[in-house]
Amino acid sequence: MYAYKIPTRPVPPHFMEMENTDKYLKKGYTGHIPCLNNFHGATNSSITNEALKLFTSRYEKEKANLKLPTIAGTLAPKPKMVSRRLPYEAGIIKNYAGHIPGSMFNVGETFSVGSKSTRIILGMNN
Repeated sequence: MYAYKIPTRPVPPHFMEMENTDKYLKKGYTGHIPCLNNFHGATNSSITNEALKLFTSRYEKEKANLKLPTIAGTLAPKPKMVSRRLPYEAGIIKNYAGHIPGSMFNVGETFSVGSKSTRIILGMNN
C-alpha cells in the first residue's frame, strides 16, 4: 500500500518558531502587521521579522496568563476614569478650529480670555 500524505496548510508567519528565518511577511502583504509601529528604518524582512517576534512573545505571555487560576479578591481595582471635558470656567483650547458663537464682538483679548468672556456673555458658565 502507498502511504497517502495529507496536505497541510503552511504555518502563518505570526505563529512560526522565533528562530525560523522565514518568520517575516512577504513584500506586497496588505493585511495588518501587529507591533509594526515600533520599528523603523530597516528592510521589510527585518522589520516584519522583529514585529512578528514581538507579537509572538506577547501572544505566548497572554496565552500562559489565561491558564493561571484566578483567586477571588486578587484582581486589582480598576483605576478611576478621568474626565477629559473642560470645566465650564475654562477657556477654549488654543488650537480649537471650530466656531465660537458671539466671539466676533470680543476684540483686543487673548484667545483664552476672549473665549471665557464669550461663554459668560452667552450664559454658558453654569
